[in-house]
Amino acid sequence: MSVLHSIVEHKKAEVALRKTQVPVSKLTNHAGFQRESISLTQALTDTTKPGILAEFKRKSPSLPNLNPSGDCGKTCAGYQAAGAAAVSILTDHEFFGGSDVDVSEGRENLHIPILRKEFIIDPYQVVEAKSIGADIILLIAAILSRDEARSLAKVAAECGLQVILEIHTKEEIGHWHESMHCIGVNNRNLSNFTTDVGLSHQLFQFLPTDAVKISESGLHSASIVGDLYTQGYRGFLMGEYFLKQLSPQEALSTFLHEVNAKIC
Repeated sequence: MSVLHSIVEHKKAEVALRKTQVPVSKLTNHAGFQRESISLTQALTDTTKPGILAEFKRKSPSLPNLNPSGDCGKTCAGYQAAGAAAVSILTDHEFFGGSDVDVSEGRENLHIPILRKEFIIDPYQVVEAKSIGADIILLIAAILSRDEARSLAKVAAECGLQVILEIHTKEEIGHWHESMHCIGVNNRNLSNFTTDVGLSHQLFQFLPTDAVKISESGLHSASIVGDLYTQGYRGFLMGEYFLKQLSPQEALSTFLHEVNAKIC
């Protein structure tokens, strides 16, 4: 069984339990559900510089001790101060050490968009994302059929959330629908967690022209991001590169300075 399959099977049981604990009616009555979302597409396109989606997580299947005692609120506030266009917060607990509380606490201190990074397989999770303070959800084509992805995107639109469709292959681009906003090429193979930035370069020509394009994972140098930005990517989802440093905020600030100098 692949890591991705294990995550999805665990998520099915987790979502079923959560539905019995907190009904949808309670989620939609939460104050956060009425908040106007902050636009990721605007954050990435109303600028002439690469937009970094700086990620917070405590661990991953490939890095079990990445950031075990990390403070999400403090880290994300630092990302914002350093110039992040948005933050990505992992809420999966079993495999990534996250929680919905991380998003809620982050929302209190941020005026930039928040992506709830989660393995979304059920409309319940979309409503949940809005209620806890997220502005964007991720739909992973590898774990959804085309119809499922489009149905979940419709629910997101009804909740006022933007959508990043994450793809790993040319075939998965077929999940795209105009109701979505961004398409993300994940350079990480979710079966074995290896990365290959060449994937973003290879798939770019096939991506929908009306999508804001994001490259994810394996982006560990200013030259890599600069080259992808020149090609047409506008967003760059990065986490491990910053979280491995003593100060993620300073690491992001330095990186942005380097990449902006690269593209000038």
